[in-house]
Amino acid sequence: MNNQQWTTIFEKGFPLETPLVLLPWNKPLKEIARLSGGVWQKDRHFWMAVVYLQGLNYPLAVEAGSEDRAFREICAYIGLTPKGWSDAAVFEGYDRVAHHLTHLFGEPIERQPETELGEKSMSWQVGRVHFYLNIIDQFSLKCYLTIQRR
Repeated sequence: MNNQQWTTIFEKGFPLETPLVLLPWNKPLKEIARLSGGVWQKDRHFWMAVVYLQGLNYPLAVEAGSEDRAFREICAYIGLTPKGWSDAAVFEGYDRVAHHLTHLFGEPIERQPETELGEKSMSWQVGRVHFYLNIIDQFSLKCYLTIQRR
């Protein structure tokens, strides 16, 4: 699939491959969760067993605050294991996702080199959808892939 094909898909929503459903942008989060099996916990929806972007399978979450909030952003938790965040899984996941997204979308539009704390980032833009992959130090190293419609 090329970037124009991805752009066309992303104009409508964010596609999941498992379950096979398109999460339409700007719909209320409670509707998105109902369509796709997202589970509401505390202040966010979680999708633990999903596949998206031609094979990525990291847990997804949307911070909501309210289930009536419009769906515009979703975040993959890269390196979160059943036992919590793992530095090894964070770095391995970052490299895997960076390679995967570069294969899908081409070279990133922006790169921030690794700091002495291990923080770093890359981003891609496909149509109106921005992909931001980063490692941050939040009491431990964590890696997120944030996908946002702009």
